[in-house]
Amino acid sequence: MFTAFLIISGFIIFFLIGFIGMNKQKEDEKKRKEIKKSDRRNLEQFDLDFSPNKSYINPDGKMKIAFNSEKELFKIYRMSPNGMIHDIAIPFDKIVDSEILIDDATIMKASRGQQVAGALIGGAIAGGVGAIIGGSSPNTTSLNTIKRIRLKITNEDFENPVYYIDFLPTRDKLNRRIDKGWNKDDSTVSYALKKAEYWQGVLELAIRKTNQVAH
Repeated sequence: MFTAFLIISGFIIFFLIGFIGMNKQKEDEKKRKEIKKSDRRNLEQFDLDFSPNKSYINPDGKMKIAFNSEKELFKIYRMSPNGMIHDIAIPFDKIVDSEILIDDATIMKASRGQQVAGALIGGAIAGGVGAIIGGSSPNTTSLNTIKRIRLKITNEDFENPVYYIDFLPTRDKLNRRIDKGWNKDDSTVSYALKKAEYWQGVLELAIRKTNQVAH
């Protein structure tokens, strides 16, 4: 009888621990979502006087890029762990080059003093960045999964010469960390590629405008 009581008590304790653990996990996830929403809202409302033509907040809600074509200025905003927002201004004529990196490989690049460069630029121009990952021609790369899509901006600043903007989330909708990468056919990848290509285009226009003035 006593043994049966111990077994039943053990099952009850086991289920109670599991139940408490699940509730804590749900509470932690809820808190993370609330913090993320708060960070995004703060980034959206920060520096409204800049009046950007367009802005973009990265999927993790910790970084933002914006530009104003009349002021010929880009701004990059970073959210620090303590919730403070730091911003950096990059004039068009201070941009050295910009690149789209897919898993750390350069797919598109625009540089000051020349139009575009990079081994895969031909494929990019022909069919957009999305065509590059299909492997349909000698100038394309065949990828099944993608871990990272980034915009790399190099500017004339010895202290902070390089900035990276990420376009792929590090977690899925269930808040599970994406370690193996996203399937290349996933709509999340398509959306990220379109956003990255847009901002690469804006940066290329800024670089071309500077090139025209220089010549």
